[in-house]
Amino acid sequence: MGPGLRLRRRGARALLVVFLAAGGAFAAPAGGASPPEAPPAALSKPHPEVDRLQRFLNKLERFEADFHQVQLTASGGEGPRSEGRLYAAKPGRFLWDYRTPFAQQIVSNGTTVWYYEPDLRQVTRTGAEKIKDAPAMFLAQGGKIPDMFRWEVTQERMSDQSTLPMVRLIPLKEGNFQQLGVILDAKRDAVVRMEVVDHLGQRIRIDFSAIRINDPLDEQKFHFTPPPGVDVVEG
Repeated sequence: MGPGLRLRRRGARALLVVFLAAGGAFAAPAGGASPPEAPPAALSKPHPEVDRLQRFLNKLERFEADFHQVQLTASGGEGPRSEGRLYAAKPGRFLWDYRTPFAQQIVSNGTTVWYYEPDLRQVTRTGAEKIKDAPAMFLAQGGKIPDMFRWEVTQERMSDQSTLPMVRLIPLKEGNFQQLGVILDAKRDAVVRMEVVDHLGQRIRIDFSAIRINDPLDEQKFHFTPPPGVDVVEG
């Protein structure tokens, strides 16, 4: 593997680490944006966008979408990118099917999480309870926002130059990430962007498109069997 390919792989793995908010076998070198400024003291005031997000989570059972994931740099620019398709279903099941720059899969059946890197012929296995509060689980877990987070609402510019409200969720309990930002579509209750900030200040942004809400999903997408000859690493 040449130096350019190694750098791209390290960037792709760093994106996964932030989004999984997990250490151990998923660990990658630190880097990326500086930690965000501390949120203002006046948090968690009633806000219609928070109510809207709660309604969306309450009705959500299954979620499917293309995703475009990017690491944000300290200067506000864009770093490594990843793209693929997400399938999620309550409770706790998901498949993050990465297609570029490398084929990778993160699969959870609600009990076990598998991180599969086909070109390395390696899969990392860990218990789903280790990442139950991670951003990757947000759409597959549900729950009541006030029981899990404080919040503030800011205005964010989208790629089409429109401005939409972002609900910035700050965990009530100290965990593996500082903040999870969520933007809902302007015309319907569907998540179109998530932004994650970990404790090292690394940020990733995930934009969703081709979204399908509560359509039937093949349950086999949430099950994984290591192919023959693949090394299994315990995470």
